[in-house]
Amino acid sequence: MCRSKKEGLDHICTELECRGYTSFTDLLKAERPLGLQAVIVASPHAQHFVQAQAALEAGCHVLVEKPLALHQAEAIQLTKQAQASGLIIGSVFKRRLQPRLVRLKTEIAMRKYGRIHQIEASVPAALLWAYQGMHPGGRVQGIFGKGYRSFRSDDSLAEAGILADVGMHYLDAILWLSGLCPLRVFAVGTHITPKREIGVIVTVQLSEGTLASLHIYGGAHTYPTLCEPRVYLYMDEATVAIDPNTVRIIRKEGVEEWSDEGVEITPAENFIDAILGRAPIACPGAEAIAGVAVLESAYVSMRSSRAAGVSLWLP
Repeated sequence: MCRSKKEGLDHICTELECRGYTSFTDLLKAERPLGLQAVIVASPHAQHFVQAQAALEAGCHVLVEKPLALHQAEAIQLTKQAQASGLIIGSVFKRRLQPRLVRLKTEIAMRKYGRIHQIEASVPAALLWAYQGMHPGGRVQGIFGKGYRSFRSDDSLAEAGILADVGMHYLDAILWLSGLCPLRVFAVGTHITPKREIGVIVTVQLSEGTLASLHIYGGAHTYPTLCEPRVYLYMDEATVAIDPNTVRIIRKEGVEEWSDEGVEITPAENFIDAILGRAPIACPGAEAIAGVAVLESAYVSMRSSRAAGVSLWLP
């Protein structure tokens, strides 16, 4: 386990029964000779690329919290580096492991409901405390101490706001479920600092004439079933409504509801299965590149107040 600040490290290492480091370089140097084979990078966004690259150079498989990187060129470099070394690199998108969404993706690919005309995602999030540098209290305070502040309040560590933090989950879901290629992006945001937005509206022009929109506000007062993320896909033969626990297929004949479609595994479990050859990685680096490309174009659009094209590299 590596944590740049000592606070909370001993507590975590005691719980997990593992050794602790405050330097990622020291961790790789000490643990690789002892048999370290894989690394999960769950650090602030701005550190993802450098740490994932170092882990690959050390000969480790790597799973990176979203986003894989903040720039498409970095995501491409990591993917090529892993491919050249015969290593796995993936990004954490837990929705790709939800059986009901895997089923939905399969049926969309089969054109069971026809073509997708439009996708809408509305995402309220209660993260204002993190972006303003306030303390969350509760269990987090018990682990990390009273001095804990989220990296999200530090421009040098976050380098981006709610779109990279929360929105990436939904950008990936839009691209993964639809199977379509992003072409152009227009985005506007409400910023806490020039680098960190707390609210954002993004419109993505996809192939096949499909439009996707993503609305996120990080200062929302959320509540299960009343104020929670929802995604709608408007298709020829159905409207598909997705909330955190259910997929609903809405047609003239009625509503079909999916909730429990099988056992959902965690991204870490999927990562281990992929290393052992038991399953493919849910989101390989080559697929994560598209989301990073849309993310980067969205920030270009926010800064310029103009639509930005997406120049997508396909491996």
